[in-house]
Amino acid sequence: MDAIIGEILSRAVTNLADTIVTGDEIGIEIYPQGGLDGVITILGYPFACEVKRSVVAANYNSVISQIKNYQGNMPVLLVAGKISRTLMKQAIKDGVNVLDAAGNCEIRVAGTPLFLSISGHTDAIKMGGEGIAFRSAGLKVLFYLLQDPANVGKPYRTIKEETGVSLGTVKNVIDSLEDQYILISSGVRYLKNKKELLDQWVINYNRTLKPKLFLGRMNFIGGYEKQWDTIKLPEGMCWGGECASYILDGYLYPERYEIYSTVPSNTLTKAGCAIPSADGNIQVYKKFWLDDTSAPALLVYADLMGSGDGRCREEAQRIYDRELSYLK
Repeated sequence: MDAIIGEILSRAVTNLADTIVTGDEIGIEIYPQGGLDGVITILGYPFACEVKRSVVAANYNSVISQIKNYQGNMPVLLVAGKISRTLMKQAIKDGVNVLDAAGNCEIRVAGTPLFLSISGHTDAIKMGGEGIAFRSAGLKVLFYLLQDPANVGKPYRTIKEETGVSLGTVKNVIDSLEDQYILISSGVRYLKNKKELLDQWVINYNRTLKPKLFLGRMNFIGGYEKQWDTIKLPEGMCWGGECASYILDGYLYPERYEIYSTVPSNTLTKAGCAIPSADGNIQVYKKFWLDDTSAPALLVYADLMGSGDGRCREEAQRIYDRELSYLK
C-alpha cells in the first residue's frame, strides 16, 4: 500500500471514529487482507475497502464497475480521498457504500440496522495528481506517454519534439513520475501502474487542460445537426467527444458536438454548416497533439469520461476495452 492510500484510509477511519464514538468503543479497525486495501469493521460490520485518491465524474463509472466485480463475501466500502456529496449519493443508489477522508459517508447494509449518513466535514489532504505532471504542459507529456507506453523510454529531446513542450518540462515530468509510475531497469524507463495513471490523466485533463483549450461555440444551421457526419470539416479541424466515438465505434449517436482545431473556431463557417454563437451546441477546442488529423482513442475516452453522462461512460468503457486495454 503506498503512502497516500495509507494516509487516506487512516484519516477516513480516524475522522469517522471521532463522529460515531459510542461509550468507550470506537468500533472501527483496519487490517490488511489478501489483495484488498484493507478491511474496516464499523460497529461490528466488516467491509472490504477499495481506496481511491479522487472520485469524480470522469472516473466514477470505472470505479463503480471495479467494485461491483469484487467476488468476496463482505460488502465493499469505497474509501475516497475526495468525492463530492452528489457522487456519494449516486454511489449509494448504485449499491456502493462510501466513506471519504474527512469522515463523510453514506453507509447502509441491507438486512441490518446499520445506516450512516454523515456530511459537512472537511479535511484537506493531497491525493496526488497535483504535481507538475498534472498541470497543463505535463498533461500533454502524459498524453504522449499513455498513447504508447514505449514512448517513456525515448530520449528527452525526442519527447520534447513530439509533444511541443520544453525540454525542462519533459525532464521534470519524467522525474516526478519515478517510483509511482515509472520503473527504471538497466537504465531503461518503463511505465507501471498504467490504469491508475490513465485515471489521473483523465481527471486532470478534464479539470485543468481542456478548459484552457476552449476556443468558442458554434451553432448548426440548415438542419446539419442531424447530418453532422456529412460535413466536410475545414483543414485543421477534427471531431472529438461523442462524434469521434461514433466514427470509431458506430454505437453512441452524439447528443453533444465537440471539435478540436488548429484554426480559429469560426473557420467552421466555411463549411456552410454553422455560425458563431455564444450558446451554440458545438464546442471548439484547440488541438494540442502534434500527430494525426483525427482525435486519438485516448482523447475520445477522456472526453466521454469527462461528460458526466452515463451513456457516455458506457461508451468510454467500450473504447477502453477495445482500444486502450494495453493500459490495464
